[in-house]
Amino acid sequence: MIKNYYQFITESILLSSPEFSEMLYYMKDPVADRLQNLIKKDIKTNYNLLDVANKKDEVYFINDGQLQRKIKSGENPYDLIHNLTNTIGIGRLVSSIFKDNGIPLSQRQLEDFIDRYKATWEERFSEVDIRIVSGEEIRHWYLENNYTTQFKGDLHKSCMRFDHRQHELDIYVLNPEVVKLAIKTRIEKGVEKLISRALIWQTDLGPFLDRVYFSKPEEKFIYSEWARNTEGCKMNYYDQKLEKMTVQLRTDIDDYGDYPFIDSFPYFSPDECKLFNHLPYYYEVSDLIFTQVMTPDNEL
Repeated sequence: MIKNYYQFITESILLSSPEFSEMLYYMKDPVADRLQNLIKKDIKTNYNLLDVANKKDEVYFINDGQLQRKIKSGENPYDLIHNLTNTIGIGRLVSSIFKDNGIPLSQRQLEDFIDRYKATWEERFSEVDIRIVSGEEIRHWYLENNYTTQFKGDLHKSCMRFDHRQHELDIYVLNPEVVKLAIKTRIEKGVEKLISRALIWQTDLGPFLDRVYFSKPEEKFIYSEWARNTEGCKMNYYDQKLEKMTVQLRTDIDDYGDYPFIDSFPYFSPDECKLFNHLPYYYEVSDLIFTQVMTPDNEL
């Protein structure tokens, strides 16, 4: 077992980024499995420190001799991964490593591997930019049938993902001027699927980004930066301290029926058609509708 990077000084260990290893794992391909089994093994190779490149048929690498010199000078090889610039075709890489280590590889196996690698790259990295939807589209993207099946996170635990709770979304659907939904999607087998979503409210203090329901944890940071730069959201759900905010809804709707679980605005005034993230001093609790009622569906 490799205890630390100094052990690499006398060995030519094949290294890779976690992302590259994950690519091989998700491919479910025999050639990918054999390559995966070589990682962290002492092998013959001219290419090392492999990482997923920005093109679907290429891989980042560093020359093995160069890597060994850096290791001998005391550098941690894993600190170098995000600074790689050299690329090689995935097919050429595999052919070279397998040939140097006496591993049989037919042309058909190589071609199948290349095709699957490119398909997996597109599946895992071909994502649509964040965009805004409103009205009935909100209902569509809340429904769990439209969620990605490749990643699991807070999105898949949302209490509002069920079909039987679609009618509760009227308060969003009927107020497109003050509540919109930011979404990020990806193409899976030719169908657009949701990766993450977050409500954007127009409050009396300006636009506000609500909680991000994600399938990958990094999404919440992506949304915060995007909302600040694109939508002018100076406030978001993840701020340590929030000001008191109010959202004015349409006043021509007498009753929104059942209400969804609203993360940041738990108080609704039917008289004023307003949502609050605080309890206004001029209201009694009994005068307001609490929008964070727990039900068996409320897992979060």
